[in-house]
Amino acid sequence: MSAAFYVAVKVVFLAALPAAAIVENGRMVAEIGVHDVEVHVDSADPVLMRSAAASLAALADATDKWNAYQTAIFEDHPVAYWDMAETGGKVEKAKSGAACGTSWPGPNGPDLCQVDAEVHPADSADATSGGMILRGATSLIKSGWSNSAAVFDGSSQLVIPSSSFINSNRSGYTQRTVELWFSAGEIGAIGRSIFMQGSGADTGISLTAAEVGHGGHDSKLSMYAWDRTDGSVLFGTDAVAAEPITCGFAKNSAIYAALVFDSEARKVAGYIRRPDGSVQKCGKDMDLPTGAKLNHMGYDEKAVIGGLHKGTARLTGTTEMQGSGHEFIGSIDEVAIYDAALSMDKLQAHVDAAVAAGSADST
Repeated sequence: MSAAFYVAVKVVFLAALPAAAIVENGRMVAEIGVHDVEVHVDSADPVLMRSAAASLAALADATDKWNAYQTAIFEDHPVAYWDMAETGGKVEKAKSGAACGTSWPGPNGPDLCQVDAEVHPADSADATSGGMILRGATSLIKSGWSNSAAVFDGSSQLVIPSSSFINSNRSGYTQRTVELWFSAGEIGAIGRSIFMQGSGADTGISLTAAEVGHGGHDSKLSMYAWDRTDGSVLFGTDAVAAEPITCGFAKNSAIYAALVFDSEARKVAGYIRRPDGSVQKCGKDMDLPTGAKLNHMGYDEKAVIGGLHKGTARLTGTTEMQGSGHEFIGSIDEVAIYDAALSMDKLQAHVDAAVAAGSADST
């Protein structure tokens, strides 16, 4: 005779938006929200019943964590977001955002996302000529539920198609936030691109890492923004805002970093997660001149995760990264782009919603 075992468990669906449903190709594919459900296990075995209860509790905890992080991100309306959890192929599917055809609070258009990033070989615009990125690696946030990071080996990169929300708006951009998690491997002293957008000769932003000691740590994170286009308000030159934002970090650790460009505040700020979990400034802010903005970056000057699409980006006002050899080595996870200048409090809320898989040893 079997005994009926019931356990109430909180189940969070795999996507979390402020809307009531996810619609893909005109069909609802998931309902959004948190629901209390009853799980029914028929068994006379008390060990099995305890095991089932523990498994369900672990599942609920894992889904809560994964859902909480994405919910925190979605509340600030990214224009594009990649969880880096795609398991194969040559495309990293974007999760959501205005550039994906999704507005707030509900869906806007039949295509859930139109900015799926393509895997390209190093220093190449041709997605068909090779290139591969390892998927399914351990996530840099301890979610434990349908989530993973992408591993870059220095030979490939993810190129993001042009979008007016990201790089091709002819009016330019007065505010921009890029946030992500990364873990650097044996990157060497050469600057390795974690994220960049634009080109070194014109306008852009970059987050780079190098195995150069800084502030008592073995590696250095640099963040930079520039506009050197004729007729623009110039910055990121040898005379105006020449130095990048820099801080130290430890290799092989889960590092949260964010770059915030804010023309209204006339600042570019960098942020990093400290070992105690707090989000703090990474180095000193870059001062911007009045009227500075990230200008129209052109359809051929795409944003790139883990590399350089056109082979150039700026490290400082006097130094460019050029050619192959600057592609990232290590893991990258949870990449989000915002057409807004997020405050430190908002960034802290994102970090608070995640549990780092490793020690984020940084200064």
